[in-house]
Amino acid sequence: MKVLIVDDNSAIREIIAEILTVDGCEIRHAADTAAAEKEIEGFRPDVTILDSTIGGRSTLDFANGLDRDCGTKIILIVSGKDSIPRDNPLIIGAIRKPFRSSEILEAVRGQRDDMAQEEQPSSKKERSRFRFFSFGRQKEQDEPEDSEDNAIRFGHSYLVLEDSPSEVYAVAQQFTTQSCDILFLTTDRPKAVRDRIDYKEMDVIGISPRPRDEYVEITHLGTMMAKALEYAGSKVRPVVVIDDLSRIIESNNINLALTMVHQIVTSVDSRFSLVVSVRESLLTEKDKGLLMKRLELYRPAEAAPDAPAEGTNTE
Repeated sequence: MKVLIVDDNSAIREIIAEILTVDGCEIRHAADTAAAEKEIEGFRPDVTILDSTIGGRSTLDFANGLDRDCGTKIILIVSGKDSIPRDNPLIIGAIRKPFRSSEILEAVRGQRDDMAQEEQPSSKKERSRFRFFSFGRQKEQDEPEDSEDNAIRFGHSYLVLEDSPSEVYAVAQQFTTQSCDILFLTTDRPKAVRDRIDYKEMDVIGISPRPRDEYVEITHLGTMMAKALEYAGSKVRPVVVIDDLSRIIESNNINLALTMVHQIVTSVDSRFSLVVSVRESLLTEKDKGLLMKRLELYRPAEAAPDAPAEGTNTE
């Protein structure tokens, strides 16, 4: 499949591109409709994933102005309660933000299946059908649970602000007492993580700045996200821990890294927990605000100094 991604947010383009590249698609990018028009003419994509708003302006006029024989089908990325036009035969469906990687894959694979069906001899074709889909309809949020203590709870996600990974392991340790399955995405040596937390129901994936067997390269954010989502979707009580987002930010950029975190925490249908450790000095107040919309700030209980036992000589 040849796929064109049209979005003025480079982080979103990169995330979608990596999801679909791993699935075997050939990818091109465009940051605006002018560039998209040239790509549609030259690249001839099978599918165009199009943000419905670019630069504050609707892209529907662009979609409506395309030649019906241009060879591409359009999947819209829409926000909030935006209406989805159904009178343009090129638009085959829509995905609402925040989208899940599985929704992107399902949409593109569905079009691939339809193309394969069209290529079969007419005697073997199923009856043609028009399939218009819409993913990502918002669900009502569960009422927050009342909390009278500082206990870590499965189903909650946590942001740990620290200069280097330390408290993040304390948080993970608390999940080991709750019959959880834990996945660590670590920039440390996997063995070092296992030495810190001796827990049978734990998997560790190393993140490396260079290509290494059984490691994920630190710039491959889509692969990290796919590993996290695959794990979360295959376990009963999954917990995903990113123990050093600081190094991921430094090796990519903060927009890409925060987009990855946002996509992980919003893309899991079932109950799970995400724990992220990051150096606070790397974040602006806006960055912290974005993270804390989805993650609770972890505040370790202040350890009171031990008082000497009565009658003890402290000299």
